[in-house]
Amino acid sequence: MICLDSDFMISLLRGNEDAKAKVKKLEEASKNIVSTAINALELYIGIVAIDGISGKRIENTRTFISNLTILPLDASSAERAAYILNTLKKLGKPIGLKDSLIAGIALEHKADLLTRNVKHFERVSGLKIETW
Repeated sequence: MICLDSDFMISLLRGNEDAKAKVKKLEEASKNIVSTAINALELYIGIVAIDGISGKRIENTRTFISNLTILPLDASSAERAAYILNTLKKLGKPIGLKDSLIAGIALEHKADLLTRNVKHFERVSGLKIETW
């Protein structure tokens, strides 16, 4: 299972050729492509800030998200995210609440994370990262 991070989804929605080629490779490898409720939130925050709740971009984003399995923030993912957040904070290497939640959800569902934010997420022990 591969979990799409927001940076990848934004690139894909913007028509980035590298992102499109990566999705094709994932589909050819029969990878289960998912994302998280937090990533969906991040996409909507960006679009709504620019366009509000109507327009072509928000419709494209809704369609895109509706075609993905969205992993939820459930109690076990929240607990894992809290551990990540606090551990990295104590080490002086915090990644922030939203990224801790994304990492917690991905780990809880045994999903690799597809991101270009490798330096950020590599701080999370056990999280497998893929880039494009």
